[in-house]
Amino acid sequence: MMVTEQPKLQTYCSLVYAYMYDHSKIEEHEGLELRIWRGKLVKTVLSLGVPDGTYKRVMDQLATLGCIEQMERGYRGNFPTTIVLIKPPTADIWENSASGGLTRGTSPAILEARIDDLARRLGTINIPQALGELQVQIDDCKKILQELQQKHNEGER
Repeated sequence: MMVTEQPKLQTYCSLVYAYMYDHSKIEEHEGLELRIWRGKLVKTVLSLGVPDGTYKRVMDQLATLGCIEQMERGYRGNFPTTIVLIKPPTADIWENSASGGLTRGTSPAILEARIDDLARRLGTINIPQALGELQVQIDDCKKILQELQQKHNEGER
């Protein structure tokens, strides 16, 4: 049985994502709970043993795979990089990427989180019933408006 070794880029991506995950916090942003990592990006990546010229490829690949989204770019000094962690770079994700089944998503992490939140909320709503109740309320409002218009017209005579 032949064992194939995982490519170095894949190893680095997994290492960086795992570190960020372990040092991240759940934060609320625009009413959504997101897993956020904040820190010195280059310093962190280099401290994990990723070669100096490789960290940009690692971060670009994590973004391309849809694993992370950089929300704020850090600056030297007191401004850390802010990254939303979306999903780990699993073997399945790499496999889908290699087969062309995965492209960089056009929707940002916030949008993806909103969609997930909406799907979770809609799971508890009976949409046909809710629409029926809204239609009854609309019909009632129309009826009241017509009655008010009739009274108003009769009062002007």
